[in-house]
Amino acid sequence: MYEIEIKAWDKEPARTENLTAAFAEYEGFFDKSDVYYKQKAPPKQSVRLRLEKSFVDGKEPVEKNWVTYKQKETRDGGLEVNKEIEFEVSDGNSFLNMLEGLGFELSLKKHKKTKSYHYKEFHIELVEIESLGNFVEIETLQEDENPETVKRLQNALYEVLEKCGISKDAVEKRYYSELLRQQAKK
Repeated sequence: MYEIEIKAWDKEPARTENLTAAFAEYEGFFDKSDVYYKQKAPPKQSVRLRLEKSFVDGKEPVEKNWVTYKQKETRDGGLEVNKEIEFEVSDGNSFLNMLEGLGFELSLKKHKKTKSYHYKEFHIELVEIESLGNFVEIETLQEDENPETVKRLQNALYEVLEKCGISKDAVEKRYYSELLRQQAKK
């Protein structure tokens, strides 16, 4: 599958939440702790393990471990088109031990809290990333990445972003990993 998404800085999270709730269906609150492991030797591929706690419909929190591998590509206007492989594992610690045994090492940690919404074919997340700030992420999953589909979806993603009250000018073109590494240097 291909994940096609944009993310933008959100300077007014309360306003954005009100605007988003007016047109999109609320799915729940998610607390996501990510650890990224990278190979020590070339080709230095990266894998993410996410511990996700979901708080949906007032039920007890549900915890899941998700493994994600992405072949990332940023295109014009901050559009990300990522070939994504994602699956659940029952034992996150065992998976991390396996990665270390295969020559991977910890490269980055990220913690984010999200309020998730659904609108048409789009998944919208109002995100707070520890040490970075607030963002709006809008994504859709597609079977292919043909140019016509990507262009149509890019325009649609910008339209949804505007419905959330966020200007196209607020789109962040860098990956979170780059932002977090820059933040750590300060």
